[in-house]
Amino acid sequence: MSEVWIGLTDVAKVEGCGLDFDGVGAFVWWATQADSEEVFLRKLRSALEYYKLVLLEAKEIRKFGESEDVSEELYEMVERVRENEKWTLFGTFHTYRHHDA
Repeated sequence: MSEVWIGLTDVAKVEGCGLDFDGVGAFVWWATQADSEEVFLRKLRSALEYYKLVLLEAKEIRKFGESEDVSEELYEMVERVRENEKWTLFGTFHTYRHHDA
């Protein structure tokens, strides 16, 4: 079994996005099983395409460590994604109204 990787992203909607969040974009955590950062990003891009989101930035991409002090939501995502290596799960969308110039 692969390890669980997590990453924080800045995303925006594109036409046809069915996700219901206000604002021009959002920060959101993702979790999936992966063997490397490259695999994590490939699975993330596939999920973003499916949900009709565009990736503006990805950061804090790393293997999940059991001793990490993370939110309960992110910990639950990690536990759920361990159930199926094909899943790529996202957390709460923390939205913003406009892009700063």
